[in-house]
Amino acid sequence: METSIVNLDNLVECQCCGNRDASRFIPRENGYVCKCCGVWYEAQKKEGNSSTAHRLTQGYEFLNNYDFDRARNVFQRIMRDEPESIDARWGFLLAKYGVVYVKGFFNDIIEPIYCFPDYANLGGATFRGDREFSKIVELIGEDKNLLKLYNEKSIKIDRAIRNFRNSVQNVENDVFICVKISNATENAPDLRGHTEDSRFAEKLEKDLQARGVKVFYSLHTLTKEVDSDDEIWTHLVKSKKMILIGSQEDYLESTWVKSEWQRWLHLDRQNELYIFVLKHDEESPMNVLPYELRTKQIYTLDTYDKLVRDIAGAPVEEEEEEVIEEDKSGKVILSNGKEEKIPYGTEEILSDAYSDRNDIVRVILPEGVTRICNEAFANCKNLIEIVFPETLLHIGDYAFSECHSLRKMYIPYTVKSLGNGAFLGCKSLERITIPASVESIGQSVLSFCESLCGITIDKRNKNYCGNGDCIVDIKRENLISGCMSTKIPQDDSVTKIGYCAFAGSPKLKTIALPDSIEEIEDEAFADCSGMTEIEFSTSVVRIGDDAFRGCASLINVNYSGTKAMWDTIDIGIGNEPLINAYNMLQNSNNDEIDALSAKLAEAQKKLLKLEADRADAQVKKNTAELKKTEFDAEAARQGALEAGANSKANEAAKAKNASREKERTALENQKKALAEMERRAALEAEARAKAEAEAREKAKAAAQAKEAEASAKKAKAEADLKSKAEAEARAAAMSAGKAKNTAAAESKKTSNEISRLQMLIATLSEMEKTVKAEIASLTVQIEEAKAAQIKDGKIVYADGTEEILKYGMTEIEHAAYKENENIVSVVLPASLQKIGASAFSNCTNLKSVKMPDSVTVIEKMAFNKCTSLMEINLSSALTEIADTTFQKCISLTKITVPEGVTKIGKFAFNKCDKLENVVLPYSLKYIGNRAFSGCYVDESILPSDDIMLGENAFDY
Repeated sequence: METSIVNLDNLVECQCCGNRDASRFIPRENGYVCKCCGVWYEAQKKEGNSSTAHRLTQGYEFLNNYDFDRARNVFQRIMRDEPESIDARWGFLLAKYGVVYVKGFFNDIIEPIYCFPDYANLGGATFRGDREFSKIVELIGEDKNLLKLYNEKSIKIDRAIRNFRNSVQNVENDVFICVKISNATENAPDLRGHTEDSRFAEKLEKDLQARGVKVFYSLHTLTKEVDSDDEIWTHLVKSKKMILIGSQEDYLESTWVKSEWQRWLHLDRQNELYIFVLKHDEESPMNVLPYELRTKQIYTLDTYDKLVRDIAGAPVEEEEEEVIEEDKSGKVILSNGKEEKIPYGTEEILSDAYSDRNDIVRVILPEGVTRICNEAFANCKNLIEIVFPETLLHIGDYAFSECHSLRKMYIPYTVKSLGNGAFLGCKSLERITIPASVESIGQSVLSFCESLCGITIDKRNKNYCGNGDCIVDIKRENLISGCMSTKIPQDDSVTKIGYCAFAGSPKLKTIALPDSIEEIEDEAFADCSGMTEIEFSTSVVRIGDDAFRGCASLINVNYSGTKAMWDTIDIGIGNEPLINAYNMLQNSNNDEIDALSAKLAEAQKKLLKLEADRADAQVKKNTAELKKTEFDAEAARQGALEAGANSKANEAAKAKNASREKERTALENQKKALAEMERRAALEAEARAKAEAEAREKAKAAAQAKEAEASAKKAKAEADLKSKAEAEARAAAMSAGKAKNTAAAESKKTSNEISRLQMLIATLSEMEKTVKAEIASLTVQIEEAKAAQIKDGKIVYADGTEEILKYGMTEIEHAAYKENENIVSVVLPASLQKIGASAFSNCTNLKSVKMPDSVTVIEKMAFNKCTSLMEINLSSALTEIADTTFQKCISLTKITVPEGVTKIGKFAFNKCDKLENVVLPYSLKYIGNRAFSGCYVDESILPSDDIMLGENAFDY
């Protein structure tokens, strides 16, 4: 591959491994490759990063934060959109095998680290043996240098995986100490010595070991510096607890320390993390940690002995002494700085104990408290933070309701129940995490929490799940609480929206209810004043009282059923915003069609004018081209005349020069003759005797002089004549030259006019295309609007005739239109539920099918061998694509299988040889034998690795 040098001056760092050394990047064609991790980057463009570049960066951010599942999903989507992306496939492999690139603990070399938490699930799989790596090699092609680089990186990764698997079996620690050891940093690598934190780590190590605790402390545990980075990760995974030590933020944020505690959190082991700081004041270094950890108990210098006891246990005598010395009481901190104690030994915070206290800003409950009773802290409007003990079991009804300022809260893993409205009206609360221990959650627990944007539920909780930022009661299939960012699960796990589930969420703009929803309980969306749009299907049969009370902004109700179906819904009182929005949308259909028709007429007028303007411009262009031809011919003729005149002028000049030479020679001869006459006259006196002879000679010389004079005059006359001919020829050449220049200028001017007209014609053509596209779009919109009104379907035949499929029809019978070659398009009625086997098979001229979401069953071979079929939408109510449904639909290029489909039968899309754009749902569980055989797709389109594949499902 030919390389082109890429400017690396503005390069900051590799998004994958953090490499900042420009010498460690290899310039390639249109980009560069990082030598450290093998990631390929496209060259930066002036207009900014492309959407793909942004998604790649997002994937690497997830990867570097050890969020391998999300990273893999990002890279998988890029691979689906851009199958040729080496970068996306490499990132996908790193995420799949849990590989991150980290600077070495003992050196600055960037190496791959294998840190997959479920390493046993991969069995004996290898990085280089994965089919995605084979695809990367195929994409690299004949670039030997690049191939060598990726081979080297993959070998190192397999070595890291192998080292981890071999060593992890023989490692077991009680405690892993996470601390900044060296003073050296990335910005100051030459600093020597150990940090103050490391000295405390050494003391802690000795004190714990003295009590029989097995401690991993890298400075002492590791005995070698070569290949020890893998060993660190092994010890991290196989440790029971972690102690995080820090005295300042940059220590906790340093590369290795942050990698270790982030990795620990990703292993979902925050409850086994102990935090020890050398100082804890207004400038606490704990600000860099996640909120859930900042709310945990922080061990400081004065509680060092307690940390040791909590980790290792303590002799009875020491515990008794500590009980006497340590104040274990809780406290209520007031806005004036004063404190009220909550005695150690308190088991319950009684009902209304602190309610309506606006002077309370912070509460720390003592160990031993097991219950917070009803309304204990209700209406404490200035309460900012509450610290719960790890003995807490129950939070009562409305315990913290209307605590408008409450924003810091970590629910401990011991809590079993949250009462009705426990945090109702906590307007400042942004995020909440429900631990695995919670067994009961009451109604409206998070209602009117208008700033709430995130709800997380521990994946180990057996009673509730939180996919999509919400709380779902698994057994009752009831969504208890949601927030502004909720995306209701589409996996049929929710059938009911609970009482006050979204009440008081003014920042909620739109919500899409999945097809599984059957009931919306009372006040479910009450006072969602910012909600403008809701989407739901015919599965909803009941809407409770005041469910949409106060939804003043609701203007768009996307209901998939008909007006008759809408009228069957049991809608309670107080839902006028929903009813009015639906009726307004229904009444606006005619107005919408009229408006679209007016736009269509205007667009058609515009098209006619554009076509006339383009025709006029074409005529002018043709005339200009004719003139240009004439001007070019005249310029050529004048050029020939100019060349001939110049030739004659040159010949005349040569003749003139020859005459001038003759004249000069004659004058020279005349001068010589006169000189001879004078000489002979001078000798006349001396030789009178020779007078006659000399006289004759003199006469002869005179004759010669006269003859030379005559010759000179003749040469002069001849030269003058030639000079005149030259002047005339020069004048003729100049005139021809001017004529030629004039013709050339006119030709150039005409050429410019032709170019202008050509651009005008091209512009008009593009405008015509735009207007035609607008006309086509408006026509489709009008048809759709009309179809939305009518709900009837139709079958259009090649001769233009139509067969109306009346609304109310529920089934297309078996082989109803089989082998009908006259059908060109089908619009199915909104009432249709079933398409029978072979209903449209062998309809070889059928090009498009519009299917309503009411269709629940498509039987086998329904569209088999529809060789002209290019466009079809599948109903969202489908759960299965039957065997051979679309087999040999050779014109089909794209298909989107809707969420809810769990099975694609055998040969379903077999030999659809142009099919290359396929979107599969996360609900899919099984793909049958040869379902996509003969298509331009492979297993990279799969949304997950949990899908069962039949024999040769993707065999091309």
